[in-house]
Amino acid sequence: QQLADQLNQGNRLEARLDRVIDDQRGLRDRIRRLLQTVESAGVAAEPLGFQEEFDGLAIFERALGAEVGSVSDLAADERAGLDGKTEEELNDEERSRRIQLLNLDLYLQEARQSLSDSRRRLRRLEGKRAHRRAEAALAELKRAREQLLDPVTVLKGIAQDETELLMHTRGLEALRSDAIRIDPARPSPPRAWLTDSHLEERQKVLELRNGEVHARLDAGVAGDEPTGEPTDPARQRIIEAARQAIPFVAAASAAMQETIVAIPSGDLGAAADSETRAIQALLEAIERFAGVRDLIELAYGEQIRIITLLTPPDGSAGRESPLSSLSTRERTGMIRSGVTRNRERLGRLERLLEEERWETEERARQEAGPEAPPEDLESLMQGIGQKYDLAEQLRRQADTSITDLGNRLEAVDRSGTGGDLGEPAEEGRKHLEELRRLFFSIVEHLEELLREQADTHDQTATVQFEEQDRQQGLGLVDERQARHSATGESLAGALARQADASAEDEDPRARESQEALAEAATEVRAAAGRMLDASGVLVEAVELADVQTTDLESALEAQIRAMEHLEEAIRLLRSSSQDREQQQGQQPQQQQQQEDEEMSQRQASRRLQAIRDREAERQRRNRQQEPPEPVEKDW
Repeated sequence: QQLADQLNQGNRLEARLDRVIDDQRGLRDRIRRLLQTVESAGVAAEPLGFQEEFDGLAIFERALGAEVGSVSDLAADERAGLDGKTEEELNDEERSRRIQLLNLDLYLQEARQSLSDSRRRLRRLEGKRAHRRAEAALAELKRAREQLLDPVTVLKGIAQDETELLMHTRGLEALRSDAIRIDPARPSPPRAWLTDSHLEERQKVLELRNGEVHARLDAGVAGDEPTGEPTDPARQRIIEAARQAIPFVAAASAAMQETIVAIPSGDLGAAADSETRAIQALLEAIERFAGVRDLIELAYGEQIRIITLLTPPDGSAGRESPLSSLSTRERTGMIRSGVTRNRERLGRLERLLEEERWETEERARQEAGPEAPPEDLESLMQGIGQKYDLAEQLRRQADTSITDLGNRLEAVDRSGTGGDLGEPAEEGRKHLEELRRLFFSIVEHLEELLREQADTHDQTATVQFEEQDRQQGLGLVDERQARHSATGESLAGALARQADASAEDEDPRARESQEALAEAATEVRAAAGRMLDASGVLVEAVELADVQTTDLESALEAQIRAMEHLEEAIRLLRSSSQDREQQQGQQPQQQQQQEDEEMSQRQASRRLQAIRDREAERQRRNRQQEPPEPVEKDW
């Protein structure tokens, strides 16, 4: 058992929960396809001829329920070990982990109940109800997985969702005040799904998620008192960042609670103001943890927002812009605030670049070892220095452009004229984009797009058989799918430009990577096309929501094909990167050792599955204090 535990490292909570989520998503899609077949056969009322297919899905759902139980047992074992320690023995990471496991168990138990309900509905041939319960189980499993993510990642997701909520609140306020006019000739008024109760429910969910992060941060810094002994600087930096972030997270929760009170009273203006404060507080909390990469990403996102505010969409394409309801004065104030924040970020970035450069050089020296040839070490240090010298140069150029934009804004305030504001804003964006290329691989952006597309696919599948609040679901997935398509086109263009640059490079290694970049660009462009197809189906469904119920199966298939293209693009780019590292001779022994370890983990996963299951069953039997779970006879 000790050998099993040792070989099974990396295959525990997170990995097993990820597999369960993937399997549940696949089962949900199989239920949907079976329902389509039943509908086509015209036997939806009594699908007795499909008993075998329903039973097969029920058996698989039962297996997933057992796997979720095993994951819950693993979490309970880990939590029991932490509960056995005194508060003085626990460090900050263990306190935070204990909160994570507690919240994880709550969602896992809800997921097990939903899985059981789905299985029971399948055995009774109640396909649509089984699909809804399977969808609920998937959502609960994803919330459980969120508990194991780092707090910053969760806060970023909450901030993104809160921003979307603010856009919809402003939109509904504009519709009610006649600031946005609707063409009466349209078959269905846009945003008919926007209601007070819908906005209130979304805000309650976000407030709950934010409260969970607050509890984790509190647990992480509790008991962290100075002992006089030397501590890890990186750890101290994280603890200090958490301590600084807690007041902002608490402020975000307070603002969200104000929104929950304001929406039912009909005061959407006050609700939007409190949502804005919540977003600002969340961004402040996130920035407490920001390193070089995060700070660059935040500055770039802010700069894109500034450019959007300078030239807001006019809504001529049939979609009303969330910015169209803002006055010139409001937009100018938001631009000025964004410029101030970006200048402050670029100032902090200077210090972070210096710290990261020193840490990177120290790590490179340790990895090279004392026996490394001096000329190789000097070449390595030179490469690191060139990267960070270029980063500092780009940082200064971006700061100059953004400062110029701020000066022109002040001139506009004084005399009414300050020159072209778009020119320095665009220059700042270009310099920040170059910084992103230095520190971000495009694979990371593709992986993020793949995750977001998978979530949108899940939401679309929910809407497919949703009878109540269908317009609400359609409106949300319609907007998100359109954003995914635009992001895919942008990434495909970036890959194509990189491929062109590699083709012109005289370095043979750059030319070898050109083919992979070109193929990846083709795959991403194909994914963007599929996303656009799905968006078209969803737009039509929204337009005809009051007239007919549109079948979303073609949109769901297009989303799946889009995800497959993205996965292939990621595979091509990763393979190309690994090939370059091998050709350059960068740590071949370490890479081979890592591959051997991964192979050993996969073999251990297969060979020791029975051992883990038997051990989980033994631990379940030994928990005498827990009452036995009722079992429904299904044989």
